[in-house]
Amino acid sequence: MEEQVPRTQLKIKSKTWVTENKNLFDNHLGSFSLEDITISKSSIFILMINSIEVIDITTDEDIIERLTTINIKHFMFRIVQIQDDFWINKNPSSSITKIWLVVKEMTDQYYNILLGDIIKIGCIKLQVVTLCISIPQWTEPFESREDFLIAQPPYIVLKNISTDRIYYISLIDNKIGTIGRAIDNDVNIRDLSVSRYHASIKFQDNKFLLSDNNSRYGTLIHLKQSMKIENEPIVIQINRTQFKIYPISN
Repeated sequence: MEEQVPRTQLKIKSKTWVTENKNLFDNHLGSFSLEDITISKSSIFILMINSIEVIDITTDEDIIERLTTINIKHFMFRIVQIQDDFWINKNPSSSITKIWLVVKEMTDQYYNILLGDIIKIGCIKLQVVTLCISIPQWTEPFESREDFLIAQPPYIVLKNISTDRIYYISLIDNKIGTIGRAIDNDVNIRDLSVSRYHASIKFQDNKFLLSDNNSRYGTLIHLKQSMKIENEPIVIQINRTQFKIYPISN
């Protein structure tokens, strides 16, 4: 019997920064290794030096068998086909490899921030601990009652995961909050991996929207759930490689 050809394939364009620098991806400078990949079934992606190896898989046993022959740190992610749909599988929490969404490559170049999100600004990780739209409520991140009263809704509270430092940004009267290395940002982060005016947050249509200000090392969101690949391209970053993923019809 002739094998049935899937109706949809995925096109994947990978871009790897050949310089190893704290798993950052330099959007402005540097030499890149480029690859075009097409898949039509479930696959795992492995970084071998500066090239991507793609391996077809059918079951979890296939993954385990293949990974026993390579260094586990080279495993990047897997794409799973369910009928005619493809999903980017969230890596298990035990994995040393994290999948990040690239904000500036999203539709309209904005990301709708959700409670609990982890935002990566250069090397710095910020967790979203509070989103307040209208009625202010006392929450633990505020160090004092005075700090709480300063933050007028709508506001967002972020926590530096490494230092536990708390930042709160009021977006009242259509104010745009900023994150960056310059001292006049709402969130001032003194780290060389952070651009002077790295990212912005605005409140619009009852949503907190995050955008990247053409920063050198990008603004990223940790992918916490498996993600279905729709018609619009998705760009993810894993260590120092970016993948642009989109469906094509046979």
